[in-house]
Amino acid sequence: MNEENIENKIKEINISAIKDIIVDFVFPIIGLAVTALLFFIYIKPTYTKINDLKAQLTSQTAVLEVLNTKAAALSKMKDFNTVLEENADLVEKLYVSESNVPQLLDQIHQITTNAGMSVDRLNYSYSGATGAAADAISDQRKEDISGVVNVAATVTGTYEQMVVFMQEIERSARIAYVTTFRFGVDSGTEQTGLINVNVNVDSPYMYVQSVAVTDDPITLDITSPAFVAFMNSIKDYKYYEFLNPEIAESEVVETPAEETTEQTSAEEPAGTPETPFDL
Repeated sequence: MNEENIENKIKEINISAIKDIIVDFVFPIIGLAVTALLFFIYIKPTYTKINDLKAQLTSQTAVLEVLNTKAAALSKMKDFNTVLEENADLVEKLYVSESNVPQLLDQIHQITTNAGMSVDRLNYSYSGATGAAADAISDQRKEDISGVVNVAATVTGTYEQMVVFMQEIERSARIAYVTTFRFGVDSGTEQTGLINVNVNVDSPYMYVQSVAVTDDPITLDITSPAFVAFMNSIKDYKYYEFLNPEIAESEVVETPAEETTEQTSAEEPAGTPETPFDL
């Protein structure tokens, strides 16, 4: 009797209701869990990687554009290679990449003698020399990294020759700044009309360091009117050939520019007070 009751109760159980519960609740929960698992294991890392790839693609595209621009600029420079070499030689004489002290002293000597004056004293010292690391960033490499050669000279001549001397320094190709200029009449040369001139000249030079840079664009356009006008303007300066190519530069200890000026003033002979021009 009991067995028959149990069988009847089992038959009375609604199997379809159980199926509906499984379909409506259990499967969605399992699906949601699988979706969440896929999101954290695969979808999210992949999405993050896609963003990184997009950033890399943007960066590489920018580099490619720069390289294409540089290739076009280099191709144009190759077409004007002969002219570029001539221009580079002129610029090198204008703003030298090394101190070239013997050439500088020789140029000042030539300027003095060409003006008809005699050189009594000519020496030099260094100042303002700086350097840059080979791994310097682009902005650091763009800064003016240079040294300065300080030349102290004492020359003798007439007033007219002194004017010509100053004009020739201004017309000379190599960049030079007259920082101190003094002249006066020596008691020994007062009858001859000659004057003694003490002049300090600073000439900068720029260190050239070869650093491989692929990302920096070439901003120089050798066919632009501004560049052509600049090159034409520096051709008007006077370039001096080195007349003493066998001269050897020896390392000497020189007095700093400030002390040199003071010593120059102290060594000047007594006579008519000199006229100073501090430029």
